[in-house]
Amino acid sequence: MEVLDSELDISPTATTVRDFAELRARNLLCFEELAYYNSNGCFKRVHPIVINKLEYRDLAMLWLTDRAQFFTKHKNCAHNVYRYSGGRNEALHIKHSARLALFDSIVNGNIIR
Repeated sequence: MEVLDSELDISPTATTVRDFAELRARNLLCFEELAYYNSNGCFKRVHPIVINKLEYRDLAMLWLTDRAQFFTKHKNCAHNVYRYSGGRNEALHIKHSARLALFDSIVNGNIIR
């Protein structure tokens, strides 16, 4: 944060301002999460890595039990990647691309630990 702050003082660019804003938002979320944990003894949200592992587990179970439903969800995810590839909704494109990679890793037999 200090490095970005000094870069903003010297020569601000659009990328530096965006990076600074994203880092600031992430810091605020972290402090909010820690304050909630300190007052309640549990976390407010689930960490993205845990969410990814839970989603992988659910999709792997679906792969083993109902392949038709698995491939229906795969097709829908691939359609969402195509739908959001226009550049307007880049966050959704990234989200669905990551989920599609999760589908592909299950089909290829790669195990996420």
